[in-house]
Amino acid sequence: MKDLRIQSAADAGAYAGQEKTALGSRFKRKPMRIILAIVLLAVSIVCGVFLYNGRLRGQAAENVKNPQLYRPGPIYSFEPFVVNIAETNATRYLRVGVSVECGSKRAHARIAQNELRIRDRILDLLCAQSIEELLDVSGRDNLREEMAVKIREALGDKEDSADRITSVYFSEFTIQ
Repeated sequence: MKDLRIQSAADAGAYAGQEKTALGSRFKRKPMRIILAIVLLAVSIVCGVFLYNGRLRGQAAENVKNPQLYRPGPIYSFEPFVVNIAETNATRYLRVGVSVECGSKRAHARIAQNELRIRDRILDLLCAQSIEELLDVSGRDNLREEMAVKIREALGDKEDSADRITSVYFSEFTIQ
């Protein structure tokens, strides 16, 4: 019996030794795996940066080849408009700075020649706006579109005219 205990203790010790060596080898492998994972991550980041920069260079070269880039036209700025807001019994007013982007220098010159007629149309349009329409962002977008239409009407432009109004900008928009 004593021999069995000694033998089983020896077997248990040998088994424990195998576990220790197995655990030790596992811990020796773990830093290698961590280092390998860090190296792979660094390589993939570097490759991603090179691919991304290559795509950006390709897009930049493509834009140089494509001559249909946006080229802003001449801009005509009106003096600020100050009007009473509709349905407020003249207790509230609107101050708007309006600038118009033209498709050509010819259109810019036509706006300068017809400034009084255009100001009159814009004033009529602004006086008809309610406070709700002016506070709403989509209402302001609609106002821009309506202004462009009124300016085209005042100039006698057709929709497909080469010297048409391309954009209307608000440089100032104050409700008091």
